[in-house]
Amino acid sequence: MHLVGQVIKNAVELKRVENGLSRSARRTVGGVFDSISDHFKANSDRSQRQAARSALAEARREIPKVYDELFKRIGVEALALANRQSSVMAQALSKDTGDPVTILSRQAILASVFWVETDGRTLEQHVQRQRAAVERAVQAQVAISVSRGESMVETRERLEKFAFGPARRRAQALAATTANATANEVQLKTFQENPSITDEYRLLVTLDKKTSIICLSYAGEDRAYKYGRGPVPPFHCHCRTIIYPVTEPADRAKRPDGEAWLRSQNENVQDEVLGKRRAGMWRRGEIGLAELVSGDKTVVTVKELGRKR
Repeated sequence: MHLVGQVIKNAVELKRVENGLSRSARRTVGGVFDSISDHFKANSDRSQRQAARSALAEARREIPKVYDELFKRIGVEALALANRQSSVMAQALSKDTGDPVTILSRQAILASVFWVETDGRTLEQHVQRQRAAVERAVQAQVAISVSRGESMVETRERLEKFAFGPARRRAQALAATTANATANEVQLKTFQENPSITDEYRLLVTLDKKTSIICLSYAGEDRAYKYGRGPVPPFHCHCRTIIYPVTEPADRAKRPDGEAWLRSQNENVQDEVLGKRRAGMWRRGEIGLAELVSGDKTVVTVKELGRKR
């Protein structure tokens, strides 16, 4: 199988791993949230303030434990992914080129999991930030509930809506993003360790109605990057963009770009990808895809786009 084909096949497997890790992360944090919520039910015969104090004490004890467990769980599973990714990519590169391939060291694999930053934070920093966020949310929502004289049932519902529900979603997103970041970092380092085989890489963007504006802009650029000098996915939460190495002239050939793909879609898809107002401006020729993102690859707001006209 051609190397790009192997990279694509591996990306499909990566999505399965991401989904499994996301479910695992949700279960890890979900159990303790259910336990804290049940604590309100168990204390429903006490005064609201007494029940609230008891539940907050329970939250203070249990939330740090669950986020320690979340860090361990994501770390262990991401490390297993990194080891597999390193082996698969080294074998694929060797098979495709017929050349001996240098595999990553244990230290490099560990760094790919625990020291890679997404949105400027390591895995541990993300976990601690999520822990602090749910602790603040629980404290604030219980205080609001007490001030309004809500029942314990209403307090539980409030916590689920404003504290525990968002925390579950954040944990899932972190797990998926960590899996993507780990896989791409391992691929990048494996290719970078073999400069005699490849000295550039490209971005493979999944083009469909779920494609983000940021990834669409990269597809529009359609260029090769020197290792250590170019962008590395993930570019946002649930990013599906991956990298693949340039190993032969055919890999440098021009491919269908993001703009060409978007123009081939109907207006409903264009509206879903860009947002209705952006898509209208783009169809009227008032803006190009390159103008939808800033220099640091953040999405430009509709208001800012309007000022550029």
